[in-house]
Amino acid sequence: MYKRYERYKDSRIEWIGKIPEHWDVVKLNYLKKKPFLYGANESPDDYDPELPRYIRITDIQSDGKLREDTQRSLTWSKASHYLLEYDDILFARSGATVGKTFIYKGINNKACFAGYLIKFSADNNKVLPQFLYYYTLCDSYNFWILINTIQATIQNVSAEKYGSLPIPLPSTYDQLCIIKYLDHKTSEIDSLIADKEKLIEKLEEYKQSIITEAVTKGLDPNVKMKDSGIECDCQEKSDPLARKKLIH
Repeated sequence: MYKRYERYKDSRIEWIGKIPEHWDVVKLNYLKKKPFLYGANESPDDYDPELPRYIRITDIQSDGKLREDTQRSLTWSKASHYLLEYDDILFARSGATVGKTFIYKGINNKACFAGYLIKFSADNNKVLPQFLYYYTLCDSYNFWILINTIQATIQNVSAEKYGSLPIPLPSTYDQLCIIKYLDHKTSEIDSLIADKEKLIEKLEEYKQSIITEAVTKGLDPNVKMKDSGIECDCQEKSDPLARKKLIH
């Protein structure tokens, strides 16, 4: 599927294994442009498109996108210290979703983030944010989260702990090639998933129609029908099969 490098070396990290010989392994702290920042401990306001969107852990879907049905805002004065910049990455630090990540690609106005999230701003001279985000979706990252979760009253990974996250680091050119490859492949797979979901939806409708046909008309398509005499609601009125029953 892709061309392997000629030589590999031991990363000296068990869950990463071998990496290309010219790659390095560095800690996340080495790649930051600014210090890690914890989010705002503020109660959300109703969503207002004129105010910054307030991003919380529960807003982040498993596909890395934001839910549209849970939008909330913060006032500019409350949000000012927690505003996101393009390509900032958010790390979830607590609870069942610890380790979940989100890369900010801009919203019409601005966005800020809540207290159970940690903001990471990458030094683009060292790492491309999209490459780093892709790394947080891989098995090696998930294993690191598993072994570094602090078991207290709730699961927790602090900013200090995230700073020690080991990252296999290619050159920026290699990073860009990997990003382009993964953008193409994930888009291709997402398209296939969407097509399958449409097919599943059609099959579900077909299954429902077969069940309805069998339980309201039976298996003989030539049998005579009569009105059941049962008043029906609007949904039933739109389905003439629901108003019929077999003549015995």
